[in-house]
Amino acid sequence: MSMSGVFLAIMASFAALVWRASTDPKRRRVFDLPPTARRHRPRLALVAFVVPGILLVATGAWAGLVVWMAALTVLGWRLAAISPIWLTRTADALRTSTARLAAGAAAFVSRLRTTLARLTGEGDVADAETARRLAALEDRVAALEARASGPAVPVSTDKSSQRVDVEVIPTPASRLA
Repeated sequence: MSMSGVFLAIMASFAALVWRASTDPKRRRVFDLPPTARRHRPRLALVAFVVPGILLVATGAWAGLVVWMAALTVLGWRLAAISPIWLTRTADALRTSTARLAAGAAAFVSRLRTTLARLTGEGDVADAETARRLAALEDRVAALEARASGPAVPVSTDKSSQRVDVEVIPTPASRLA
């Protein structure tokens, strides 16, 4: 078996160890954490921990089995030394970083599409779409501002663009108090 298979076996077993540690009621009680909503299943965690090692034996990867046992010994002791509070903070920071990375990637893809559309000659279509969406947003903002500042009375309706101009009637200060 290749080293990538051994690495996958290590990661699968380590995931079972993390699951076991995160749902262990005694460990949670020691660190003053509330009980988990998930059910604690130590036997299932043990099976999930051992199966990758059995697969290494079945494939005859004896050197991989030694590496698997050594890596899980070190990782298990490291997991035991980590406070669940630190682990929770690290997981939260990882989630935040992942969300920021996803938002940045989405913005990059959007800019890349716009640039590619302009380079291929479809830039006018993209610009027209952007202008249409911007006009719709401006209409929504105007309507929300009108609703926030007082009752609005329609003044005129332009049938060509389906846009309604509104005139805001000032609300007396006594009605706001």
